Amino acid sequence: MKDIIEAIKYLHKQLEKHPDVKAIYRKSSDRELNNNYSFFDSEFENSYEQTVDVFSHNIEMLARIEIEKDEENKNTVDVIEAAQMTLDNDIKSWLLINYFMFNTNNEKMLFLETAAMLVIFCVNCQITRKISTLLDDDLEFKSKTDEDSIFRGHTNSNYKLIPSIYRNLSIEDGFGIVNISKLYSLYSKSNLSEKYKRVFGDSKIDYNFCAFAQHSKAYSPFLDFTEDYKVALSFATGTTGSVNEYIKKDASLYSLSFRSSIEVRNSIDLNAIDIFINEKKISPMSIIRGKRLFLCKYEDFAVEAFILKDKTNDRMKYQKGCFLYFQRAVIINGNLLLPINFGRIKKYVIPASGKTLNKMTVYEKIRENYQYYLMDYLMNPYRYFEEAPL
Repeated sequence: MKDIIEAIKYLHKQLEKHPDVKAIYRKSSDRELNNNYSFFDSEFENSYEQTVDVFSHNIEMLARIEIEKDEENKNTVDVIEAAQMTLDNDIKSWLLINYFMFNTNNEKMLFLETAAMLVIFCVNCQITRKISTLLDDDLEFKSKTDEDSIFRGHTNSNYKLIPSIYRNLSIEDGFGIVNISKLYSLYSKSNLSEKYKRVFGDSKIDYNFCAFAQHSKAYSPFLDFTEDYKVALSFATGTTGSVNEYIKKDASLYSLSFRSSIEVRNSIDLNAIDIFINEKKISPMSIIRGKRLFLCKYEDFAVEAFILKDKTNDRMKYQKGCFLYFQRAVIINGNLLLPINFGRIKKYVIPASGKTLNKMTVYEKIRENYQYYLMDYLMNPYRYFEEAPL
């Protein structure tokens, strides 16, 4: 019994300090627990078996995840190894038999917190790699990569992978669903739909409208990607913002492999959009799509996503651009949650300084060998041709 309790406590400790867990998790308030922990007199007992089941289920998924034991992923490795310790003890059978071991409210809360933080880790943990593991000094792939890949660059590696319309979005009561009605409301309040109708004679919220909104106002449910990683590297390492931030902040390159996993479409029906948003951090008692957090499996956060390749303007064509569209997802405290076994999006950090490959050396390689991918040309697809015959 002591080994199991210690394993749970150790897992709790590792989860509690993980930055991807801390980004969206908070402890339950007394009000959520109905004051004086009256919650534990009924709901804990009634949901105990289900809690054990989802806890074990999430542990078993983590046991199948393999990551390199490098320094940048140390916190993640610590959590996965702590989870493995509980699995080694056949925790599900043991917990079902030994319900009585949680004989105080604090011990019960410890278990619920661990279960809640565990599922958060399963759906918000992002494994990072160094750009040098992907590219050599000449910006060529070190090994064969999946041809069905798209890329995105961020000048600051701390920037979150989230469509522009959801950034800092306020929802009534602080949580709720973004559906097609909400999209119409957002575009009406911003006056974008009225302007679009005035110019193009149509205000239907469809693929063409959202593509135009993304490129004119950066306000859509789409994420810009490119089919050419050198374009993404240019966006990641170009000096478009604060010089001081550029010098200090690492950049990042995202790679998404979608072979036989994410459907490629030329258009979509936005009537099916279903994005659950909670503006603030969540606790074990928070409700996610009808379930308390500590009763959620990682599958409850499953995403539906599509690659959209219809290039609606010349800039998209020049950038070899496409969109990543999340039709169904969960966003908590500004974080779009992707189950760790989603396994398709990889993040590569481009250091601000030092190393052979850093922001400035990558940018210099782009300027020397791929001048037509410099920012001025990417944003104005005609400029490179206007300079002919030079």
